[in-house]
Amino acid sequence: MTDLRPEFAAAYQRQTDAYFTARSRYWKNLYEDISLYGTIHQERRAIALAWISELAPPQASHILEVGCGAGLLAVELARRGYIVTAIDSSEGMVELALAHAAEAGVHERLTVSISDAHALPFPTASYDLVIALGVIPWLHSPAAALTEMARVVKPDGFVLFNSDNRFRLNHVIDPWFTPVLAPLKQVAKRIALKLGYAERGAPNHYYSYTTLERLLADVGLVITRCRALGFGPFSLFGRQLLPEAVSVGVHRRLQDLADRGTPVLRSTGAQHIILASRSESGPAQAVSQGPEIARSCGPAPAGPRDRPARG
Repeated sequence: MTDLRPEFAAAYQRQTDAYFTARSRYWKNLYEDISLYGTIHQERRAIALAWISELAPPQASHILEVGCGAGLLAVELARRGYIVTAIDSSEGMVELALAHAAEAGVHERLTVSISDAHALPFPTASYDLVIALGVIPWLHSPAAALTEMARVVKPDGFVLFNSDNRFRLNHVIDPWFTPVLAPLKQVAKRIALKLGYAERGAPNHYYSYTTLERLLADVGLVITRCRALGFGPFSLFGRQLLPEAVSVGVHRRLQDLADRGTPVLRSTGAQHIILASRSESGPAQAVSQGPEIARSCGPAPAGPRDRPARG
């Protein structure tokens, strides 16, 4: 996994920003949707808020949200009395976040602007907490972005983010997602795009837990808490097998088993939610960890090298 050359990185970023701007309303409404995807995103947001409550940062603590989307989490944190800086690279998302902040009346504690996660325009050690939910999978250079997050967080602060799991269960058991078929699928996608049978999405990437550990260690961060989240949708050769309502029920049952430390399930959720601290503070100063770090996010089974998945 290497960073792209500047000209390719710029093109990648333009494609990603265009994707999120064109679909900004979809991503905002997802947090009220009863679908499986909506359910998992709502649970992720709830977990993040619960972890922040357990960290118990003092009111008026400075929080940075990277990739704020429609501003739902940023507004909630501002309502709780924190001083929040929210950024996103998508103009459409920033417009929604500004509108939401104005409606909520929290503009005195929340600033929203366009910025790039790979080059944060903030002083070193200026935030008590940095949040990046739904960000890492879409970045062209995650190491650069994590370096910036580690730079702007205070020595005793935390970075809270998620990453899509390379070894998610629904991909492991569906032959359609085997790496052997990746070149054929890329050719088919290019042909479908040329013929107008498919829309151009944004590139997104999956990472294993061990890759995340290595990325964080390289930028001076250590994992202090982790949880694997999300099961499904289950499919066969890419075709979804279960109705949405049934899929949500299956997800919740498997999630409960994963949270109890069930082997295989504990490390094969669709994504990892991770709380990291600066290495000089170390995991011993983290909040009470419960079962997550020990059981839910252990190293994934050996497998092929992490690689991008085209959206």
